[in-house]
Amino acid sequence: MVAQFPDVVVDLSAQDTNVFGTIGEVAAALTRAGYASAASQYTRNAVMCADYGEVMLLTLATVSVAGEGPGVASPYRACPCPTHEDEPTPAQLAAG
Repeated sequence: MVAQFPDVVVDLSAQDTNVFGTIGEVAAALTRAGYASAASQYTRNAVMCADYGEVMLLTLATVSVAGEGPGVASPYRACPCPTHEDEPTPAQLAAG
């Protein structure tokens, strides 16, 4: 998945899975990179998402996400909740 703003990198690996924290981190990164309008649009779209998985998919479509961890989802694991923790990450899939 190619992000709309690939030059904006957000590391969510150390963050908990609080959806508002994720939205804030992404919006702040977009603003710091000079995309204040995109930050506002991302925030509006994110708060309309039905669940955390949708927010993560929106995030991946908007910015580059670095790291893997509890706050990071992937197209292969859109929901970071414990119910889905046994699903492979992109790194695990690449390693075979």
